[in-house]
Order: sequence, then C-alpha cells, then structure tokens
Amino acid sequence: MANPRDALSLLGIRPLRVTLTIDNSTITASDTEDGGSAQVGLAVKLSADNTVALVQADDQVLGQLISVNVASGDLRCSVQVGGFISFLKGTNYSGAVGGKIVGDVLVAAEGYVKHLAAASAGSAAEINALAAAQGVIYDDSDTDEVVVWMG
Repeated sequence: MANPRDALSLLGIRPLRVTLTIDNSTITASDTEDGGSAQVGLAVKLSADNTVALVQADDQVLGQLISVNVASGDLRCSVQVGGFISFLKGTNYSGAVGGKIVGDVLVAAEGYVKHLAAASAGSAAEINALAAAQGVIYDDSDTDEVVVWMG
C-alpha cells in the first residue's frame, strides 16, 4: 500500500471565495457545462465595471473562476481569491518558484498565467505589469499548471 503522506497537496488549504458577476462576454453561463461555464478553472480579473472577466496578457490576476450560478439567471459566479490555487500556464510561462504571476494567453485563448520576471529596463509597460503581479509561485513542476499561494 502506498504511503498517503507521499501525496502532498496544498490545494484546498485556506481557500477564500467571493461571489461576483460575470461579464457575460469572456465568461458565459451554460447549463450543459460542469460548474456552469466552459471557463471554470481559468484565471480571472476584476474589470472596471466590477464584473469578472478572463485575464489577458499582463493583467492583474484576481483569482480562479470556480462556478457560475446558471439556475438563478443573475450571472453570479464564485471566484477563489485566496489560498493555494492551481492555474493553467500560458504560452509565455517560464516559471520560478517564489516569483509572482500576471495574466497570459494560451495561443490566443484568455484566462492563463505566466511568471513575471523582475523589470530590468523600467519601461512604463514593465512597471505596470510588475505592479499587477500577484501571489507567490509555490510549485511549477507540472508542465500545464502552476500552484500559487494567493494569500
């Protein structure tokens, strides 16, 4: 029998979830999808109109879309904003444990993350991206996902 202590998992430790409203554009409700949306599990941001949208390149990551409440019809969703979260890596991910994340795309699809290297030239774009960086990368050993402590 395998030793259960060998299977270390931090996911689910101290999760903090909030209820918000989806933008109904990058995130759509669907009663045929698990969790109420095809975008469940992707990285999201808070938009200027206080709705939740999928992150794009260099966006600040609010958290991960957990579910969309299809039954109510009010476009409400649950977003995990704290604790350990496993995000999908984007096209430009080149990680470093201890680093921070920002939004990224996978080819052209939104909702992924990348590691943000420290800004060296100090351009306005680099400074803005660095200010948007969130979390702390805890484990990036998986080829598709990165585990981040979001506090």
